[in-house]
Amino acid sequence: MKVLLSNLSLFSTFLLAVIFSSCRHEAMGVDSLETVCFETQVLPIFQTSCAISGCHGGSHPEEGFDATSYSSIMKLVEPGKPQKSEVYRVITSPLNPEMMPPDRPLTKEQRTLIEVWILQGAKNTSCSTTK
Repeated sequence: MKVLLSNLSLFSTFLLAVIFSSCRHEAMGVDSLETVCFETQVLPIFQTSCAISGCHGGSHPEEGFDATSYSSIMKLVEPGKPQKSEVYRVITSPLNPEMMPPDRPLTKEQRTLIEVWILQGAKNTSCSTTK
């Protein structure tokens, strides 16, 4: 009986060690993700959600923020730091009454794409659409 209990205890210890050692995951860094393309992925989000007439496009954009070009968008972006980028903060602040766009928030996928683009350095990338 003692041998059985000893073997059972040894097996239980081994099983717990296997379970806990197999649950480790390497953190995936932003460097391991595909490059987010400003021209074909990020800019269209701004153009269709922000740079519409009466908002952040046209001859008199709201709050002076023009969301139609890289140079104007970069005025509110701190490369590598989404949380310090005004443009990112206003699209991810659901409790903020000034969340943008006000009537139809960006999807989680759109917000994530913009976040990754900023983390990758917010470069003015122009990527090929053919592979």
